[in-house]
Amino acid sequence: MFEFPVAPVLARNGSSLRSIWRVLVYLTCLVAGRAASGGAPGQQDVSDLLVVFPTFHKRIGVVEASRAWRMGVSTHIVVDDLVRLDALRAAGSRHNETFSALPDLPGMPTSMRHVLAPLLAHTATGGRYKWMLLGDDDTLFSLPAVRGLLREMRLPHTEPIAISDFLVHCRFEQSAKLDVAGGGRRYTAPATRDTRCPAAAPSTQTAAASSSNSTPLITTPTTPVPCMLPPASRRPPRFRPHPDCPPEGRTSFYGGTGVILSLGLMQHLARRSLHAQAALGPDSLSSAAAAAAAEAAAADADTSFYAVAMSNYSPAGDVLMSEAWRRAGIGFTPPPPLPYQLACRRFGSLVGFNDEASPEAMVQRHRLAAEAAPEAFRGVVSAHLRQRRANTTAFLAAMRELGALLAAGGAAAAAGGAGGPR
Repeated sequence: MFEFPVAPVLARNGSSLRSIWRVLVYLTCLVAGRAASGGAPGQQDVSDLLVVFPTFHKRIGVVEASRAWRMGVSTHIVVDDLVRLDALRAAGSRHNETFSALPDLPGMPTSMRHVLAPLLAHTATGGRYKWMLLGDDDTLFSLPAVRGLLREMRLPHTEPIAISDFLVHCRFEQSAKLDVAGGGRRYTAPATRDTRCPAAAPSTQTAAASSSNSTPLITTPTTPVPCMLPPASRRPPRFRPHPDCPPEGRTSFYGGTGVILSLGLMQHLARRSLHAQAALGPDSLSSAAAAAAAEAAAADADTSFYAVAMSNYSPAGDVLMSEAWRRAGIGFTPPPPLPYQLACRRFGSLVGFNDEASPEAMVQRHRLAAEAAPEAFRGVVSAHLRQRRANTTAFLAAMRELGALLAAGGAAAAAGGAGGPR
């Protein structure tokens, strides 16, 4: 049994019950997972990584504040056209930062910067990376945990791969319990596995076969297999009322906790032509034969990233990108499973979906986890620090503090320091 020195930590920090509960749950996951893996794996070369995120003029302070966790790693940031790009480039050059500008496009959601950021970064850097860390401007990665995870997974960066275990599943349901007339959206988040992946089909086993009361455990292969979707999972949606949440369900990554993309995925998307298939499927098909022919054509089509990105499929950037990758046959490859994996995850280990915690509370939650079990804390791959109602100064200060904590692998918790490179 693992024991956490939580009680003395709580006494010193006066933590809320919500923070206590989250820390206990996720430390159980992370410590058990660390024990199962037999210790920390080797490290991926930091020069193989490229950090990418979008922001805009009102949040331009995150460029400086996020340096606390990026520590000079190659970074590409996509901004709007209301900032001085020349000044950003001059200041960012010594931090290994490059920038692109994309204005708000008339009639298009502001999430377009998020959607196009990976391809803009891929072009700007000439593909000189192996793994891209993509997030929102309030996403923080732990580079030590990312490097260890990639080393542990040993996946080829030349194949099209998207890695995450913080997924959002949406399904349109006809139910009297839902407020929307005629049905509505039902979300499941976080989901830790993409069930569309052929290798991710869950199997069950019991902890003790001799006991009739044994609790089934969900298991997946111990060696990660890149998730390539079968042709049947690549068809354009036909559900017109809410194409981004059809009755058969939709799976996307959660932008707040980020995703890791391979160079092979970006090369695959960059080769897609602009004239591929329609963003939405036909309303109806006259016969079974016509339906089969249309489905086969859709599966074989040279799917365009831009056809989806520029469509009205969804206003959310993470949903649009996930859909474009789905059309290209790419699902989400999960990290190696942790025990009790229905609740445990490595991305956003200590945050919830659209977490309502303030920046101060989120930092406190991570500090508590780092102090209570520093070895386990080193497995946290990412965090999401929403500004909520905090003023900009407090938000950026919290980002520096949490960034420094993640960069140090929890070692900064004892020192109580904050900040990072300016």
